[in-house]
Amino acid sequence: MAYKKAIKRKIVDKRPNNMRGENFKKIVGDNLTILQDTLGWTNSQMAELLGMADTSYVKIKSGLRSLTQIGRA
Repeated sequence: MAYKKAIKRKIVDKRPNNMRGENFKKIVGDNLTILQDTLGWTNSQMAELLGMADTSYVKIKSGLRSLTQIGRA
């Protein structure tokens, strides 16, 4: 039986330069803060809505953790 050789593909980040790395974390955190303030919800309520622990939500909101780290050990 013949097997296909695995092809390694280069992963390219297609986001604009201003939305990469730490800038992206800050943008996400700022948007979460705006949404939370608009709704008048607590961190616990937002975390429950997003299906995550309170501590994880606070870390994402403050820019200490990125969205790609959700669900990883």
